[in-house]
Amino acid sequence: MRALDLWEVKLLRVLFGLRELPARILRRGEARQKMDFESLCEMGFILLDEAPGQEFVLGIVAKFWSLAPAPIAVEPEDFRALHKPGHCKATWNFHFESTEDGTRVTTKTRVEMGSKLAGVLFRAYWFFVAPFSGVIRLAILRHLRTKVETSQNQD
Repeated sequence: MRALDLWEVKLLRVLFGLRELPARILRRGEARQKMDFESLCEMGFILLDEAPGQEFVLGIVAKFWSLAPAPIAVEPEDFRALHKPGHCKATWNFHFESTEDGTRVTTKTRVEMGSKLAGVLFRAYWFFVAPFSGVIRLAILRHLRTKVETSQNQD
């Protein structure tokens, strides 16, 4: 999963490109060239936990509703206790489970609001973003399945 480049999926390039457009304009940043595990960490995600081959959990702290959200740097061991009013903490996991048919991959996102205002702003943001988030999640899982099946067929 760490080597998986999500930028290979055109839909993800389009959706993330649109999401990052305000930040690129405001900061005059460069367009992303790939989106793998390392790139996610460069975007502000941190690895919170990992059971190799079974699950890993990423975390991020930010004002997701901002035009150019700037994630807060936090050490993994400090993430759980961090309370940053006006911000939200999000975790994103990928869980891999062996089944008779192969491997089942599930993913969940959890968000904790740092204050009532952050909750109001996040819910307004999520009202517009949720459908795209679901599409992104499905695209990631499909891409992962394709990569796994392709590698199995080559073995």
